[in-house]
Amino acid sequence: MLATPVYETEVEAAYAGAINRPEPRPIAALRQGETVRVVDDAHGKDYWVCRVRKADGQTGWVPCLSLDFRAR
Repeated sequence: MLATPVYETEVEAAYAGAINRPEPRPIAALRQGETVRVVDDAHGKDYWVCRVRKADGQTGWVPCLSLDFRAR
């Protein structure tokens, strides 16, 4: 099953996978199909990240393009 890493900070999510930085440690993972609420977002020249809240109340940052947006 695929999972999306959730990071503690905006910067960690923005630069996860960068070849010139150490890989940040995720604080959680989103499973495929898991419902989250987007509570904030941030963007820069080369990134767009979303702060999400999981059903259990945990919050963290993920690259927004890793989410599948569906309206309720």
